[in-house]
Amino acid sequence: MIKDFIAIDFETANDSRISAVSIGVVPVCNGEIEDDKCKHYFIRPPENKFKELHTQIHGITWDKVKNEPDFKELWDSSLSSILNKQLIICHNASIDKACLEQLFSHYNIDGEFNFIDTRTLAERYYSFENNKLKTICQCFNIPLENHHNALCDAKACAEVALKMLSEIGDNVEHLIQPAFPQKKQSGHDKFSHLKESHQKITREMLTPDFENVENKENPFYKKKVVISGTYENWPDRNDLASIIKSMGADIDTNVSVRTNILIAGAGVGPKKFEKMQANIDAGKDAFILKEFDLIPILKELNIKIPTITVEVHPASKNNLDDLDIYAPIDPIFGCKNWSEFEQRNELCNLGYTKERNGDIEGAIQIYEELLKETWTPYLAYTRLQIIYRKQKEYEKELRVNKAFLKILHHFNEIHQNEYTIELTEKRQIKIINLINNNK
Repeated sequence: MIKDFIAIDFETANDSRISAVSIGVVPVCNGEIEDDKCKHYFIRPPENKFKELHTQIHGITWDKVKNEPDFKELWDSSLSSILNKQLIICHNASIDKACLEQLFSHYNIDGEFNFIDTRTLAERYYSFENNKLKTICQCFNIPLENHHNALCDAKACAEVALKMLSEIGDNVEHLIQPAFPQKKQSGHDKFSHLKESHQKITREMLTPDFENVENKENPFYKKKVVISGTYENWPDRNDLASIIKSMGADIDTNVSVRTNILIAGAGVGPKKFEKMQANIDAGKDAFILKEFDLIPILKELNIKIPTITVEVHPASKNNLDDLDIYAPIDPIFGCKNWSEFEQRNELCNLGYTKERNGDIEGAIQIYEELLKETWTPYLAYTRLQIIYRKQKEYEKELRVNKAFLKILHHFNEIHQNEYTIELTEKRQIKIINLINNNK
């Protein structure tokens, strides 16, 4: 588990990321917030351009910061020694990470650090009503007394990060991203296929073709579809867009009230999720698909999935030899049709709702029933491992871990997931050590 990091939060004068007017800095060492080192700094932005809405939110005016150091002065005097070459955690990297990147560029500052976004962790491993910091704090019973004060928000972010990291464990390595400007890295990067820049959707893909679709019963036909983020199997989003268009989808670049499907890769902005969730809450024909949700659907439609060559650790296969406790797995993820796939996802979400409401046994029952199916949403495996770890039921956690690895290895051929396999293997080693230490 990651135990050392710096949580930060910026407040800005306007929509420009270089208009930062304050920053909260909260160091965490060995899993504990260092209260005596937590700092709040005011920053003089390059221009006196304050939006009324921003001032109303954080209460900072030009008069309050006009005599404060600009970011370059603050970096040289204080922040460099605190932040440089550190792991930085923030909530909603589209703001805070972007602030650092653009401030570095504007002031020609050289530095180096990595980021983890707690909002991304929420999207990947949890199912909150929404992924706002305030909402997550309420769910975790974390106080957030003065929201939009940079130091208060940074402290809340640190508490949220510690809570999430304690539950998720080491399965976050693939979500660590370098900030700009970054040093050129030597050697082979095993996650390089995830970091390649994707291309924008071309205009050609934005013109629907309804007439030449053979199977008009597929779930994408005449649906408004937005494809956003990066994908393991489709580094160029246009390759995925071409597939979706061929099934009669009307592809858009932005989520609107008319959007039916958001195909969400890694790094999708929070606004798109919020708009899509609003469509769902309004009872519209709308849903969100992550990449691992999309794979079985395309497979069922006889769409070829590109593969990434990955070397599988031989020890993992050996650990799975005796695990025939679940039903056989077939090439289409064990779902007879689209409806069955949706039902399993809905059941998984019900399990997580029970978990959030304190009905842990009810959640366990649902997750365990799902594990008996030929394909189960990954969330069920993730949450069960977390629950059993909290309960110190390490044997049960090991059983779920091994079952998850069996699934991952089986579908490696159509959905390469090297980082998930490797990190699940690492978790297995920790579980075995916990079992041995408690004998």
